[in-house]
Amino acid sequence: MSPLGDGAVAAVARRDLARAATSVLRDPGGHEGRVYELVGNRTVSVADVAGRLGWEVRDISLGDYRQLLAGGGMPAFRLPLMLSIASVIRHGFLAGTGGDLPRLLDGDPMDPLSAAVKAVVGHRSGPEIEEN
Repeated sequence: MSPLGDGAVAAVARRDLARAATSVLRDPGGHEGRVYELVGNRTVSVADVAGRLGWEVRDISLGDYRQLLAGGGMPAFRLPLMLSIASVIRHGFLAGTGGDLPRLLDGDPMDPLSAAVKAVVGHRSGPEIEEN
């Protein structure tokens, strides 16, 4: 079940964010006064991840999601945060892509779909061990 609908995220792997930061720190003068949008150059959706894993996804409304979270014992203070995240994804506010990250990396970032699938598999099977 997912409250995200057809929403997608221009996700970025943590490793790519670290590489981008390293690029800036190696030559700070070349980046002075610049503002970068560190978003992915491709989007990934729940349907993309589920498809890669061979799973089906059933869409649920944000109202049903709220009930599911509240019924699952989520602390009341956390409900608005989780609903806000689901809502902005569902309505496309995190799907904006950009080209700053590939320029800082001097190449393509990691595939966000592969990174998301790896995270899901790692979450389901236990602690993730990152490759060096």
